[in-house]
Amino acid sequence: MRIRRPISPTYATPKEAIAYLASVCDGAVRRDGHGFAAEHVSLGHDLSRRGRWRRCHRRKAARLIRYYRLQLERAGFDVHAVLTGKPGRVP
Repeated sequence: MRIRRPISPTYATPKEAIAYLASVCDGAVRRDGHGFAAEHVSLGHDLSRRGRWRRCHRRKAARLIRYYRLQLERAGFDVHAVLTGKPGRVP
């Protein structure tokens, strides 16, 4: 029996982090501190729609996750755990 881990921001995958950013993005219409900046809108939404990621997509996603670290942390994501794939730190 395969045990599934709960999907929560404290222990998420890079794909889930990018999907979160895409879900709160308005296309860089307003400066509200949510979603992607204008230069990352097309890349971020493209990554969030892709089914499978190749190595180059994983590298681009990791760069975006590092760039939007504060925004993801405010949303409850443990960015270190997302990038390394290890369980989140316990506060």
